[in-house]
Amino acid sequence: MVAATVALSGILVAMFYINSFFSKEEEPACGEAASSIFQMNVKAPTGQLMTPIGLQTELGMNALGVIDHARVVNTGQTSPKVAIEVSLPKGSTSPYLAKGAKSGVAFQWEPRELRSVNTVCLRYALKLPTDFKAGNGGVLPGLFGGRLLSISENSDGRDGFAIHTLWRMDGLLELHAQIPTTQASNMAMLKREKFNVAKGRWVWIDQEIKLNVPGENDGAYKLWIDSKKVYENTEMAWRSDDKISINGVSGSIYYGTPGRESTAPEETAIGVSPFQLSWN
Repeated sequence: MVAATVALSGILVAMFYINSFFSKEEEPACGEAASSIFQMNVKAPTGQLMTPIGLQTELGMNALGVIDHARVVNTGQTSPKVAIEVSLPKGSTSPYLAKGAKSGVAFQWEPRELRSVNTVCLRYALKLPTDFKAGNGGVLPGLFGGRLLSISENSDGRDGFAIHTLWRMDGLLELHAQIPTTQASNMAMLKREKFNVAKGRWVWIDQEIKLNVPGENDGAYKLWIDSKKVYENTEMAWRSDDKISINGVSGSIYYGTPGRESTAPEETAIGVSPFQLSWN
């Protein structure tokens, strides 16, 4: 009996080490594991939430749509406590287009602290309405470096790069990278994978960029949705010039995707928490 017990104990110990060897611990979302964090400010010096005019001043006069279509609100939640609510009236389209009713916002948030950092994490919470109508798709915030490219512009790696999440006609998210065309094609490099995002509640989005050495495909991109890693690519070439660094966040939220115009099928609003940038 003792021998049998010892043998069974040995088997259990062996199984434990085998499972430990083959099981891979889930990598925490980059924003949860950061040591240095820089938070976007949405409060006035008085401590009150910024007005649309105050938010426009904070983001710079080149920001589009902020005064008319953005407001800082209390969410009534523990996390996030406050958010930027972006209105999208029925029939409205990209703030960049010359014709038609415009809505949404487009701005750059560029903390100076990022200029010497090669790996950066962007974290924010996203809330799409329960009855969200995707239309022909739209653009959500992402990271960029160098000159901020328009969403349909190609990159040669010497002027700038960007990566956004888009929502498509089916309501799923898809990655859109503006990177040097030596990587076959921007979308092909990311394999056109799609990601489901829950509607009607706050969903946390974490995305991390690691810059490549110019001339090498040794950069990386990772995406987490609600703390679960859903995408990773470790063969990215973001730039071909080491003068290009990570500048900050392209805060685009509007209907319309690269090469496809889109209007809001009905009046709606999208919420995003203040952006958080972090690095180790």
